[in-house]
Amino acid sequence: MWRYDGMSDIHLAFIPVGNGRKILCIRIEAEERLNTLRMETTAAIGHAVRRGDEDASVVLIWLEGAGEKAFCAGGDVRTLSRIYKEGNRESVLAFFATEYRTDYGVHMAKTPVLCFAHGIVMGGGIGLLAGSRHKVLTSGASLAMPEISIGLFPDVGATWFLNRMPRGCGRLLGLAAYRMDAADACFVGLGDRVVREEDRDGIFETLQGLQWTGNPEKDAESVDAVLAHFALPLETGLLAEKPDCLRKLADAPDPASFREILKEAAKREARFMQAVESYDKGSPFSIRLTWEQLAAGRHLSLKQAFCLELILAARCVEHPDFHEGVRTLLVDKDQKPRWKDKDTGSVDVLEIRRFFTPPWSSLHPLRDLRDPALVSGWA
Repeated sequence: MWRYDGMSDIHLAFIPVGNGRKILCIRIEAEERLNTLRMETTAAIGHAVRRGDEDASVVLIWLEGAGEKAFCAGGDVRTLSRIYKEGNRESVLAFFATEYRTDYGVHMAKTPVLCFAHGIVMGGGIGLLAGSRHKVLTSGASLAMPEISIGLFPDVGATWFLNRMPRGCGRLLGLAAYRMDAADACFVGLGDRVVREEDRDGIFETLQGLQWTGNPEKDAESVDAVLAHFALPLETGLLAEKPDCLRKLADAPDPASFREILKEAAKREARFMQAVESYDKGSPFSIRLTWEQLAAGRHLSLKQAFCLELILAARCVEHPDFHEGVRTLLVDKDQKPRWKDKDTGSVDVLEIRRFFTPPWSSLHPLRDLRDPALVSGWA
């Protein structure tokens, strides 16, 4: 029986699978806004994942989004901008801290988490997907980290997982909001299996019929066998075909050089032109910040990455580019941002450094995250 919590946009259901065991289903139910995440939503997801992980009878946590268009298009940054302008800075910090706790909890869950990601998957949606043990993409899925468009930076653990992708891919996603198809996503580690969207019910029904053991590792192997049965042949994506370009992007000494390499590649590959356009329309400050973020986070643990991101997020909402990005994309929708800096070369290096210092004088809000014992899918 599904239970809907209208305050958090979450449907929950415990589905019996025999021997007293069950699957916990979590569905984001905000189809009209592409399942974007409010703070109440991420809090409810985090609570449900913890509840399922602590319940020995739960053998699988299934995470999905309602509707046909999107698993999750990211966080509700429009509301964040508004409440910050109203002076409620503590709520803004709480939003990011809650989201990062939830993402971290998905990464750390002992119970296998299966994310069924269809349609648009961006920002916060990728954060949930990245932490899942089973990353299932539909053939029409489209994934991106477009934070530079709104004066932010790739967060939700991206400091960690972008640095663990094939060389050059993390920069391409973070600095140029490259839009991946399912094949690209599997290449960079954000997908395990690609299935038809219409096979969702068949997959779920087959999982219900498994002989569940209650042993997370053995059950995860059984889940993967089911997914392999439904999986489509894995195609070779564009990124896998461009190792030389990716190597050059990885070796670029600065953002401007990165752009020139990408622009040259776009002459031979039309899909890279979209990435060049995203770079050119993005906030120069965000691009420069992302450049430094990826360099600083290269050797951080998952916990350290989330702790760094909370500092950066708290600083970003203080910067005018965040509010300008929200205005131009989500409020006025004029697609004509007026960024603070003309280009990445104009960005004040001292201001970038300040973004890496906490804006609070107390202890770090995420200091109590438990250290990694298991990192799903990236170990």
